[in-house]
Amino acid sequence: MHSVINPIYSRTAAARIMNLQWFEVEILAIQQTDVLVETKAGRFTIEKQQFRDDFVQYRKDGAKTLIATREDENSWIVKNPERGSYSSVNIVNGIPLCSCEDYASHGKACKHIYAVLNQMGFDSLRDYTLSQGER
Repeated sequence: MHSVINPIYSRTAAARIMNLQWFEVEILAIQQTDVLVETKAGRFTIEKQQFRDDFVQYRKDGAKTLIATREDENSWIVKNPERGSYSSVNIVNGIPLCSCEDYASHGKACKHIYAVLNQMGFDSLRDYTLSQGER
C-alpha cells in the first residue's frame, strides 16, 4: 500500500470518481497531469483536474446540510446538525479561514467555508474572490 500525502489525490476521491468503494482503489503514482490508479479491473489514469473538481464538489455538497450563522461582519459559526459540532469561519482581509481539521490539513476551502459563501449569496469561491476585487 502507498500512502498519499496530498489529500486531493486520495483513494477515497479516486473511488468517488470511479464509483467504487475506497478499498477497491489503490493510488500507484501521482504524475504531472494525472494520477495512476489500480483496481481489480486494471490500471487507469485519472486527470488531476477531475480530482480537483471532485475535491470542490464534495465540500460544496457537504455544505448543504450545514447551518451558517453570522456573528458579526467577518465571523460566522457553522453548525453541523448531524454531528452536533461547530466550526468558526472568519474572513480576514477578504480571505475565509476555518477552524476545522479539514481546512487545517490542506488550507483549501472546506464545507464550512462553502456554507458561509452560500449564506452570503455566492455559488463558488471564485465568485466570492472576484467580488472582493470589486471593493
